[in-house]
Amino acid sequence: MIRLDFRPMWLEFLYLQKKGCHTMSELRGRMIQDMKLAGLVDGTAREYLRAVRQLTAYYMIPPDRLTERQVQGYILYVRDDLGIAKGTFAPLFAGLKFFY
Repeated sequence: MIRLDFRPMWLEFLYLQKKGCHTMSELRGRMIQDMKLAGLVDGTAREYLRAVRQLTAYYMIPPDRLTERQVQGYILYVRDDLGIAKGTFAPLFAGLKFFY
């Protein structure tokens, strides 16, 4: 069974000082704040953060700089090529929807 748990923690502290690009820790902080405002429980918030972290690890590009086509391509890759279970795919998809 293929697991999608990449956990590259260094990505959360990577600082990209490009014009129009937020740091990973800023994006993470904003997402955490938004999830708290939405009333999500800790387990759900962890899964949503993991989904964005995995997407970032896949492309090695900050998530705010990815195109819609790249995100779609990743979702199709995970669903079709990796063939992950529906129970694994659902929180990943929901996390990416929440972020974007």
